[in-house]
Amino acid sequence: MNSKVQRYIIEQLASTGFAILDFQIAFKLRPDIWVVSFGARNDFDESRRRLDQYAEILGVRKFMVTVEDAPQEPVCVIARSDDDLGRRIGWLMGRKVMSIVAIEHLHKPEPVKAPTTANGDPIPEYPCVKRTSMLAKAGVTRDPKYGTSVS
Repeated sequence: MNSKVQRYIIEQLASTGFAILDFQIAFKLRPDIWVVSFGARNDFDESRRRLDQYAEILGVRKFMVTVEDAPQEPVCVIARSDDDLGRRIGWLMGRKVMSIVAIEHLHKPEPVKAPTTANGDPIPEYPCVKRTSMLAKAGVTRDPKYGTSVS
């Protein structure tokens, strides 16, 4: 996570109770952190993969918010509370909030695919016991004091 984005999120949550996770809005709200909007864009792009995980660590909820006359798509907002959130965002941005959609799960782990060979055949998974017996037949033993040795 980029330290400037992290600072922005922490300070916005502390002062307003929510943080708008859009580089253009972040740059307008906090010109003391970024000198140019290009810097804010790079920092947010760098941090994008970890924003959900960071929000989950902070214990906040995630929302997608659509704002009146906004040129971009709905923006992501993380907030401690949804109490009067639309009005609070409107006060900060100076625009009317058209819709707020709560996102229930911040971080969904992707399913792990079973490993396959080059042909696409599944690789058999050997339990530890079977692997150990195969190594013992091959003459490889494990001495807990000295590590692995070949006999």
